[in-house]
Amino acid sequence: MFIDCDFVSVKPNKVKIVTPNDLLSTRKSQTVRCETSGSYPPAKLTWLLDGKAIRNAVITEEETETFTGSLLTLNVSPDDDGKELVCRADNPRFPGGTAEDRRQIHVACKS
Repeated sequence: MFIDCDFVSVKPNKVKIVTPNDLLSTRKSQTVRCETSGSYPPAKLTWLLDGKAIRNAVITEEETETFTGSLLTLNVSPDDDGKELVCRADNPRFPGGTAEDRRQIHVACKS
């Protein structure tokens, strides 16, 4: 007997930057967490700053069958004040399976 199990792909149900939107400091590394759920297979998370993929940061991810969490650790500069931080959840096996959460960041610096 042969059973063909065809799994259905599901787009991300929600995506949320769960870290409070506090004032960020240029004096130390900043950590921001994003979570997404509902996607099958699990969504891939991407971080963007002003529309560009963040490359100069440490990103730690955790994943289960329908949950993905991402911890972004980065250093901000005064030039980053007012820029838009985006966490994008994408299920490449589901056409149009992208969801985002975004926020404007605020950077404090001492001269």
